[in-house]
Amino acid sequence: MSWQEFFSTHTAKLIELTPILQDFAAELLLIPGATEGLIISILALLAFLWKRGGKKSHRWRIRQAKRVYKKIQKIHKQRGEAAVFQYVRKIDPFVFEELILIAIAAKGGKIKRNKRYTGDGGIDGQCWINRKHYLIQAKRYSGYIKGSHLNDFDTIVRKRRTRGLFIHTGKSGRHESSKVVTIISGQKILWLLLERITLNDLL
Repeated sequence: MSWQEFFSTHTAKLIELTPILQDFAAELLLIPGATEGLIISILALLAFLWKRGGKKSHRWRIRQAKRVYKKIQKIHKQRGEAAVFQYVRKIDPFVFEELILIAIAAKGGKIKRNKRYTGDGGIDGQCWINRKHYLIQAKRYSGYIKGSHLNDFDTIVRKRRTRGLFIHTGKSGRHESSKVVTIISGQKILWLLLERITLNDLL
């Protein structure tokens, strides 16, 4: 039996297999004496461990973002705002996403995290400010933002018929203004992380 026939036969039992697991299954099928039942059992275990590992990674980044949030306050007291900005630009991009959500929640906003960091459709989280819904895209840039990123996010927000917050650590440069997306960068992002601004003023 080829690996294509194998997956066609056992699709219901091997739901949401990643490409990596599919490649691994193809290798297992080449082993003499390997039964379909054994392969299914091995792949089911690997899929479980894969999913569990993703959840641990998510929890770890949330904990890491909380540590970063506290460290930022210390850096600001010791070395000033410029040092804070330099530090934030170097952290893990996914930790940065969590950091933004933590900062918004700290100011009284209601937040909703994604279940995973990839395949999120360009949305890094959601929040509600004054009962208004916002999609969030958080970008840890060091240079100018990419216009395509902003345009793509604008399209997503319009399709969802809601509002958006494009939060980044880079330089905004010249870009088309959006009626549904608010860009938050520079001083405003610093004030958000340092708890110096209300969510109303952020908008």
